[in-house]
Amino acid sequence: MNVDFETFYRTVWEIVRQVPPGQVTTYGQIASMIPCPPGVPEEAYRKLAPRWVGDAMNQVSAGDDITIPGSASSIARAR
Repeated sequence: MNVDFETFYRTVWEIVRQVPPGQVTTYGQIASMIPCPPGVPEEAYRKLAPRWVGDAMNQVSAGDDITIPGSASSIARAR
């Protein structure tokens, strides 16, 4: 599988920015909103996509975009 993770992660972050404050969503719910990338079997995508969403969220460090809810930087700012 040759997945363009940069594009996938950006899509995750765009979706996460739209989650209203106080609203909870799961990695699986976010993954279900993103189409399966070309070349990835559907069954494999259903199994792997939530983990990829978690990886995308893990890529947001304390110095990154505070507009991404749940990121280390947005959590630190809320404290």
